[in-house]
Amino acid sequence: MNKKSWSRYAIVFATIWTTSACTDANFSCDSDPVRERVLEASQDRFAAKLVIEYAEENTADTRDPYERARADASNIEIASTRQIRKNYLEKELLCVATVHTPRDASVSVSYVIQKVDSKVNVALR
Repeated sequence: MNKKSWSRYAIVFATIWTTSACTDANFSCDSDPVRERVLEASQDRFAAKLVIEYAEENTADTRDPYERARADASNIEIASTRQIRKNYLEKELLCVATVHTPRDASVSVSYVIQKVDSKVNVALR
């Protein structure tokens, strides 16, 4: 084989290898494990904001502001997800999800999914 055909094989192999690294079923914006992690992180953020809001308002509710915030935050839902960018070399996805809160608000949340070894890491931005 000549040098030209070897380089073609090398390019084809490299392309297949890098694209196959991103084909894991859990490595997508709307896979169940990713949605669960995004939901947990969103609940934590929403609860932190609600604690501050509940601590400042005067209501007839006798529950602790933290308990109220956690209860309300547990009711948020992820409505839609979409992929914004896919980086094959870094094995990462940038995604956006719409989160609906129990107070009838829709909040866009962006997050990064990284595949390290066989694990999938999710981080809100």
